[in-house]
Amino acid sequence: MAVTFNIPVDELDVAQLIADGFTSLTLWYADAPDGTYTDSGVTPSPATLAAAVTAETYEFEFSYSGGSPSQWFKVRAKQGITYSDAYLSSPFTGGSGVTLAYLRRRLGSMLGDMKVITTTATGDANTATCTAFEVKRWPDSYFNGQFIYRPATGEDAIIDTSVQSTGALNFSPDNGSTVASSTILEITKRWTHSEYNEAINWACVAAYPVLSRPIINTGLITIADTMVYTAPQDILTITSVEIESQFQPDSTNPAVRGRPWAQVPFAPLYEGLNVKFELNWPEREDQRLRVSGTGYLSQMASDTDSTECLQHNADLLLAKAAERLFSLSSMNAASSDRDFYIEQEQRFKGLFQENKPSQRSKRAAQRRWGADARAQGGGRPGYDPRRDGRAP
Repeated sequence: MAVTFNIPVDELDVAQLIADGFTSLTLWYADAPDGTYTDSGVTPSPATLAAAVTAETYEFEFSYSGGSPSQWFKVRAKQGITYSDAYLSSPFTGGSGVTLAYLRRRLGSMLGDMKVITTTATGDANTATCTAFEVKRWPDSYFNGQFIYRPATGEDAIIDTSVQSTGALNFSPDNGSTVASSTILEITKRWTHSEYNEAINWACVAAYPVLSRPIINTGLITIADTMVYTAPQDILTITSVEIESQFQPDSTNPAVRGRPWAQVPFAPLYEGLNVKFELNWPEREDQRLRVSGTGYLSQMASDTDSTECLQHNADLLLAKAAERLFSLSSMNAASSDRDFYIEQEQRFKGLFQENKPSQRSKRAAQRRWGADARAQGGGRPGYDPRRDGRAP
């Protein structure tokens, strides 16, 4: 799947880069915001800094055919075969947030429960070999009884024996194929990967409305003499309703047709699980409505699926997931361990409450319309409902 970015750079910064000997910009990618970044090799448009100056165009377009919305990106200046020491941007997402694999591993690290390793030699269907320090630092049998998960094939097993001198990990049941060199494996002590996934997806719902997915829907069309509409099903809270203008009504360009949108006074209505809204006046017929609101974060099924979180609020989501893991564990724990799990559950519940004001999702404030605003049609400049024949 291709991803395209338009990166604006101040013309003074472009001039300074040229003065420093740099000739072009490059796009770098990684699978996680704090991962290892690799040059994508994509040529931007304009292709060089000098070309940008000549054309007086300081917005560089990168179209990366091998990219994914779930990846993270940075921009870096290039000179020959060398690159600038500093990135021109902080990490930014391809558009879909952080992946399930990233969240699971970050949660495992937060809880001190998971080690992510990469095999250094080919094993067999029931043996993985890793001679890296993170495995060989531990004595024989340290990993016995721990879970081992192979993300590439989705196979789980339990480690039977571990040998410090060779880095060999023997497990059962057998995988369906040989564990090759450079295979990524996840080793956990308390919870399986599926328990991690369940807790993270539970948190995507339980964290609402502190963490939420912003939604903009333009699918509703106004109907003659109608004032009540049903909101799109994935919107739980409506923050604004707007109607398109009559500018270029036949255009197929979403950046042109119907703009600028005008605010419409509305009142939310809740009927069971249905979210509706009531307009103050019947609006012009056959016009699009733009309904903005929030809903649950997207839940994830595969490791490459993502949810609408960035780095700063991913830990808030994971605090909620940790609360879930410890809560479930306390119900099955031995009596001697139950107090520990309950204590940890309360600890992460407290962390979520403590940090939610600073790490919550950004969303537009809900507009509260007074009687005067409703009578004036939402305060649109020059608006008079009598002109459209809608006022009594």
